[in-house]
Amino acid sequence: MWRRPIPAEQAALDRPWRVWASTVVGVFALVSVALGFLIVPWSEDPDFSAFAVICRAIGIPGYDGQSTAAGEPTISRPTGVAWTKDVRISLAGADITRGAEIAAEICAACHGETGISIDPTYPSLAGQPVAALYKQLQDYRSGARQSEIMAPMAQALEEGQVADVSAFYALQARTSGEGATGGVGPDIVELVEIGDPARAIPPCSSCHEAGGAGPVDTPDLIRQRPQYLHQQLVAFAEGTRTNDAFGRMRGIAELLTPHELRRLADYYGGQPEH
Repeated sequence: MWRRPIPAEQAALDRPWRVWASTVVGVFALVSVALGFLIVPWSEDPDFSAFAVICRAIGIPGYDGQSTAAGEPTISRPTGVAWTKDVRISLAGADITRGAEIAAEICAACHGETGISIDPTYPSLAGQPVAALYKQLQDYRSGARQSEIMAPMAQALEEGQVADVSAFYALQARTSGEGATGGVGPDIVELVEIGDPARAIPPCSSCHEAGGAGPVDTPDLIRQRPQYLHQQLVAFAEGTRTNDAFGRMRGIAELLTPHELRRLADYYGGQPEH
């Protein structure tokens, strides 16, 4: 196809723009490479280290734990639970009888024979989604969630036993609520049911009640121990608990006031099931 030749004068005028455009693109590419592979990986802030994130994603050893040496940056270890076909099959085929035996032998002293905790600082496990129970036990096993008491208990269990005891407690009935639901105030009820769009806080009920739209491993907070709930909300807000995938709970909890953290725990502790 014939095209009219570009006049020499126009070609001469276009040439500087092409040079400048090529230069800008080249500089942008060099800056991107420098940020991605040089500057960002040198950052001492683990949350800003793309290099560490990439290494964790592909399973390179040394980037999935927390450094305890003085002066070294720590890399928070997120949950390592993946909801694969094998995990789902394991939970579906769990041995409830064996789970009851494990619960009586190892768990009952703190969490009760039927999952109603003895101490208000320990969570009641009865009636929790099986996936939520399984995830927390696996996080204790991997070190994603820290506890001087729970970590050795969970690490003593084999993979199949984790599924068995999770399935057993998931089938147990919860007791009536014990929190001060009636006195939490309309602001707390609004946080639960509507959230606070101005602070980018979603409604708690969207994930933490039966039938919520949260991840499969989301715990149901209704009729949980208020003291335990408050402890965990504060831990998320302060960043001392870090096994929430993608930092979901940390991001929400740090936006809440101390009053809201306390009263949300009271609200869920006293709520009857719908």
